[in-house]
Amino acid sequence: MDKLPIRAFLLEHELVARRQIERLESAESSLLRRYVRPMFRAPDPVLKIQALSDGFIRTKLCCTPLSGDPIVGVQEGDGIAIHRTECPTLETVSPERLLNVGWDLSGELTGYRLEIGLRQDRPGLLYKVSKVMRDAKVNILDIDLERDARAGNATIRVELEPIPLKTFRTVVSRLRTIKDVQRIRLAEPGVDAKG
Repeated sequence: MDKLPIRAFLLEHELVARRQIERLESAESSLLRRYVRPMFRAPDPVLKIQALSDGFIRTKLCCTPLSGDPIVGVQEGDGIAIHRTECPTLETVSPERLLNVGWDLSGELTGYRLEIGLRQDRPGLLYKVSKVMRDAKVNILDIDLERDARAGNATIRVELEPIPLKTFRTVVSRLRTIKDVQRIRLAEPGVDAKG
């Protein structure tokens, strides 16, 4: 059920004061943060997914979850959408649609190929990205920079040597702190991530 028409109806007919609705919405958001999100950090997820899945299970661009991130599944009409547990989009999702999911990390760790979308192409960004790898003591096997002069943005594609998951998480969390990094997408090693 959509909350906005109900809220508008209640306010229009003065059945509930605006402050009461805001207080209820705040309480609902607080409950989501306190109880629902921690539930999806459980050690035994109902469904384990691999980093790159078929069209039925797909990661969402709003939060770009990567292997190892705490995640939650959301049932949609045509499949399951995977979000990071701290994604703001989850606050608008009804709890009945949430699924306890986790990454299938049982296989051998292989190299990672990351596609890093930059909001703005500025001098020094390639250096900052490669410095993250250097500081984590990770070797770069291949790197490519593609600029879009009209839009003023860029995409860096970097292939890393095989690394432990903990190191991968460190690299991704540090990349997310770089000012103009807009998104980070995981592709299979050796596969061109342009498409």
